[in-house]
Amino acid sequence: MKKIYFVFILLLSSFWLHSLSEDKLFNEAENLYYSGNYLFALEAYTDFLANDALSDQAAEAQYRQGLCLFYLKRYTEALDIFSGLNKRYPANPFSDYVLLWSGVSHFNLGDFPESIAELSKFLDQISDPELIPQALLYRSLSGVALNDFPEAIAGLESLVEEYPDSSASGHGVIVLLYSYLKTGRYDDLLLLAQEINVGEVPEKWQDHYQLYIAEALWEKAEELEAKEIYQRLLDAPVEVATVAYRRLFITAQRQHDLSEMEKLIQRAEERFSNEKSVLMDLWLRAGIESYKRDNLALAEYFLLKIWGLPDRQKISEAVPLYLTEIYVKREEIEEAVTLLQSYLKLQDSAAALMRLADLYLSRENYEQAVEYYRHFMEEYPRHERYNEAGYLLCYSYYRQEALDNAEVLTAKLLENIAGDSYRKELLRLTAAIARKKGEASEAAARLKEYITLYPQDISARIDYLKILFALEDYREIIDQSDRFFNDFPLISEQDLYAFIITNYLNGLAQVSEKKYYEAEQSLAQVTEQEAVAAELSLIYPYSLFYRGWAFFRLGQYEKAEEQLLLMLNNPVNELVNRSLYLLGWCLFSRGEFADASKYFAQLAKTNTEYAPRASYLQAKSALKLGQEAEAARIFKNLMTVSPTSAYADDALFEFAGIKSGSGKLAEAANAYRELVRRYPESPLAEEALYKRGEMYLEKEMYEEAKGAFYDYRKVFPDGELADGALYWGGKASVELGENFGAVLYWEKLIEAYRESPFRAAALKESAGVYAGRGDYKYALELIKRMIEEYPAEARAAQAEQRAEELNYLLQGLTDREAALSALIGREGGAKTRKGREAMIELARLYIYEGGSRTDFAFQMLERVVEKEDRESAASAQFLIGEFYYRRGELIKAAGEFLQAAFIYPEGPDLMAASIFRAAEMMSLAGKERGVRELVERLDKNFPDSQWTEEGRKLLKTGGS
Repeated sequence: MKKIYFVFILLLSSFWLHSLSEDKLFNEAENLYYSGNYLFALEAYTDFLANDALSDQAAEAQYRQGLCLFYLKRYTEALDIFSGLNKRYPANPFSDYVLLWSGVSHFNLGDFPESIAELSKFLDQISDPELIPQALLYRSLSGVALNDFPEAIAGLESLVEEYPDSSASGHGVIVLLYSYLKTGRYDDLLLLAQEINVGEVPEKWQDHYQLYIAEALWEKAEELEAKEIYQRLLDAPVEVATVAYRRLFITAQRQHDLSEMEKLIQRAEERFSNEKSVLMDLWLRAGIESYKRDNLALAEYFLLKIWGLPDRQKISEAVPLYLTEIYVKREEIEEAVTLLQSYLKLQDSAAALMRLADLYLSRENYEQAVEYYRHFMEEYPRHERYNEAGYLLCYSYYRQEALDNAEVLTAKLLENIAGDSYRKELLRLTAAIARKKGEASEAAARLKEYITLYPQDISARIDYLKILFALEDYREIIDQSDRFFNDFPLISEQDLYAFIITNYLNGLAQVSEKKYYEAEQSLAQVTEQEAVAAELSLIYPYSLFYRGWAFFRLGQYEKAEEQLLLMLNNPVNELVNRSLYLLGWCLFSRGEFADASKYFAQLAKTNTEYAPRASYLQAKSALKLGQEAEAARIFKNLMTVSPTSAYADDALFEFAGIKSGSGKLAEAANAYRELVRRYPESPLAEEALYKRGEMYLEKEMYEEAKGAFYDYRKVFPDGELADGALYWGGKASVELGENFGAVLYWEKLIEAYRESPFRAAALKESAGVYAGRGDYKYALELIKRMIEEYPAEARAAQAEQRAEELNYLLQGLTDREAALSALIGREGGAKTRKGREAMIELARLYIYEGGSRTDFAFQMLERVVEKEDRESAASAQFLIGEFYYRRGELIKAAGEFLQAAFIYPEGPDLMAASIFRAAEMMSLAGKERGVRELVERLDKNFPDSQWTEEGRKLLKTGGS
């Protein structure tokens, strides 16, 4: 039992000694911490945590450990400790404060977004008035570092207004002044500066405070007040003094105060004689300021002071770059090139290398440009200007005519390029390369792809239209122009050049596509004033001409004339003659032949391609004015002066026509023959020989006509008018009595030219000849062929009737009998008036001829009498009287004649003739009384008729 008690006492004393040791270590660390001995405090806290990580004071020890690291500016380690604290002791009472120190640590490490995030959380969770100002200050400082001045200003204003007595307030005021300065809030800056007691600003910020006030006054152009402050700051710390020197130097520079400038330079050089880097920076800034103010000599002076230092390797690349720009502005390119080459030998510089390449490119030294751009790409593959160098290398290849190299590199860059930087330019270049290689279609395809991706690139869309015009793809031009105007409804205000050139190209395309109304509307936009303003005055005359052409094709000749006359007031040599020609055409089309002739005459005198056609139309105008002799003279002159022109054959043809019309057939015939001799390939050659035959045929010179048509077939055996020549040659032969020769022509036409419009007539005419020779059978065959092959022509020529006639002729009838028989058959005998008349005529023929057909005639007459047509019946009845007369039955004949007299009383002549013939029959029969009675009836009813006179003679000679 005693043994156990001893052990317990031993353990208890050990625990007490350990606890005493733990407290001692922690207190020692705390003493070191609060005395500011952070390095030893850190070691003490570390030992404490190593001995007893489970102590109640472990969380606080780790927190203090983090603060020690923070104050020792070991911010990364501090962040690790703070992070571990919250993970190991999630419920520790310091977690909110950790946000503050973590935020400040992130600020000091340059991790500004994370700093803002941590400090914002702290401000949301803690209301400690001693720490909030610090949080506001550092969060705002992070905002300033990120150029987020609005947020920074909001925090700083809260700091200054709500915590004016805090230790952070003084620094906050300075940062707020700076923020106002950077955001252009100069009045707010000056107002705040007035409100603050200078004594409230910490000593170390006093110079900055004064500087920001001076800068605000400077920006407000209150240079005198600013100058006073700057002068007081010349002995301030370097970062403040250098600004003061620069501002005072600029002031002296503006005032052209060379003495003051020299004093400032001398004073600065004395002040910073042991601080070369500061002096170099001052010279550099002075040089840059002078350059920006276009004081190149002074800028060069300062920059050369730096360039002349022995150790050029420490010189900023801005020095040779600004010197280069000075030389470029003075057009001293060789000096600029030499300078950059010297610098690049001393030090690598991407900017200097690019500028050197750019200089070679600007001088069109493409070989050197290629070398340096290629060198840049090899040395700086990850540089931000890599894509730019690649594009410019491709462009240099392009200008160097190394088109294959340009094409290959462009494709490679487009395949591997990161982002959109210079993708647009490279795509555009692919089109230019294709175009330069003569691959217009490929260039058009590339540009179409490009504008699909970049539809807002107006110049590319204009280039696309130009290539399409070269390709004569007018429909695509019209389509693209419509899209262009839809995409840029205000283009006339945005880009006048694009507006004018697009309307112009669209108008020309519409003319080519015969969309004349639309073309006129498009070209109307190309006014003289706007064309000049767009530097496109050269196209204005063309737009006038083609607008005139559009009006001409629309039949609006007066409007066309107006445009063409305007064009002649703005002449373009290549359009003058075309305009004169078109003006003449407009007037000619309006029937103003005299005025048209003037323009054509003017153009005919020129030594141009338009002269022959103008001369031709001048002659045509004379013809329209009835001036045949003048027209003939002009035509003759044209074919004499310009025998090889495209209008010489037309002129000769027209000349022959004039001579033919004036009855000078020999001259006309010779002219037609001459046309064939001179211009055997002319489309008028055939017509000329054919016209020659027509001319003779019209004048009934059949022998000459036959010969002319023969000449045509001899010269043009397969000519388009050969069938006509055969037909009319046959007609001429018929007129000459050469029927057999005519048939030979027509038969050849019938067999060789089955599609000829003359073939039906040839069949008919040939049938007529064969019928005339008594060959009714072959004639009938020809007529039947005509009926079968040309039903319309057959109906018009009454071929069916002729076929019937030929059938009757084959039966032995005479031509007249056959014709009448055919007509009777077609009309159904006595059913129609024509049929009855034909029956009466055929019966008369048979009765008067006598013979075997008189009984047939009597039957026909009886059928006519039976019809209710008193006029026809009277005529038929009269012939029945004739029938009986010729059979010797005189009394019967007299009765039939007398009966005929009373059938149709509306026909007095037939009545009188019938009564006379009845009296004549009575006279022949010896019936004198009957004769007398009938003559008396004639005398009573028809006293003035010839038949009454004949009756009286009958009484005198026969009756008595």
